[in-house]
Amino acid sequence: MLEMNGFNFNLIIVGECEAGKSNIVYRWSNPLAYNWQSVLGPTLWINGATRIDQVNNMPIRINIWEFPGKESLRDHFGRLYRYADAFVLVYDITSRDSFEKCQMRLESAKRRGNVKGMFVLMGNKSDLERERQVSFEEGRSLAEEYGSKFFEISAKTGENVNYTIKYIEKEMVERREIEDEKRRIRRLQEKKRILGLEQKAKSHQEMVLLVVVVTGIFLCIVGYHTFSY
Repeated sequence: MLEMNGFNFNLIIVGECEAGKSNIVYRWSNPLAYNWQSVLGPTLWINGATRIDQVNNMPIRINIWEFPGKESLRDHFGRLYRYADAFVLVYDITSRDSFEKCQMRLESAKRRGNVKGMFVLMGNKSDLERERQVSFEEGRSLAEEYGSKFFEISAKTGENVNYTIKYIEKEMVERREIEDEKRRIRRLQEKKRILGLEQKAKSHQEMVLLVVVVTGIFLCIVGYHTFSY
């Protein structure tokens, strides 16, 4: 928990090298001071950032983890996917290879069952329409196939970037509230079960005590009459 009435989330963002993940992370973590950078070195390890926001007047903190796109590191970091409240997969709409490898990542993650949180598929660089190699329909179809939400964005112009993270925040909060409510119901059910067992035990003890008392009284009466005769 962030505060008494706030939530803390983990968001993992993955994708091929040069898909634009770092610029997306920078926009999400510090939107007011963001300055688009056309040349960013590849992420060699995990790049961490933080976003503080509010959803329905509730403070939330999102720990954003950008994973490297290098193929040799996929399996090493794949085991960490299960800790994500949101799993964001990014591809470059101007690169067919980026999209196909993104599909392979989805298949691998689903097959292994690593991802427990929500899936979001994002096609970046929507500002480069003339260089497009992957249609909007292809991206949406892939997302639907894996039960994922789909967006096309531009980390350069900011198109849909804020809308996307706002959607993710809302979904994460709703999922957490549902999980908390389920846990509350389970605790109440367990409490009722324990109280029921205690009540049964108490009733059993009272019955045993009653039998002992009645038996004692009966024996006393029998003994009195026997003695009288």
